[in-house]
Amino acid sequence: TFFSSEVHTAIESKNSSPEPMVRKALGQAFDNLDVDVTFEVPLSGGLGSSAALAVALIRAQCTYDEIQLDPDQMLSQGSPIENVAHGNSSGLDPAICLNGGLISYQRVNEGAVIEKIALGESFHMVIGVYGNHGGTVRRVKAIADLKAQASNPIEAALDTLGECARWG
Repeated sequence: TFFSSEVHTAIESKNSSPEPMVRKALGQAFDNLDVDVTFEVPLSGGLGSSAALAVALIRAQCTYDEIQLDPDQMLSQGSPIENVAHGNSSGLDPAICLNGGLISYQRVNEGAVIEKIALGESFHMVIGVYGNHGGTVRRVKAIADLKAQASNPIEAALDTLGECARWG
């Protein structure tokens, strides 16, 4: 089993390894396969590398098993794999990876409502990353800790962010 992290950026994460996610995705087959994982996005940079890996692993497993899964089935399998990296995946990043492009995503009960968003015009987007934020699990925990200390203002801020997202 071979893991490389060819990260084409100044960000490097010494504590991030894809091996636990690959083990979760492949189960017992992990020990019998050669696996090569190469990242071209920063690890622990908040850009969805764990979701991209989870989706790639599911697609690889489907190819290996010669089966097809619909996007909902892939999403339900992708979130537990991403949980290895996040602790509690929202499902948003795997949904973006599965659907490609822009989507509207809303968690409901045990699932999600996902709608593709069509834009009237094409556009260019530049994403700059400076430094390493330490991984999504740390950022989400920091927000949860703030929410525990000051529930009302944090809930209000999250509600406002949600409204802004719905307005577009």
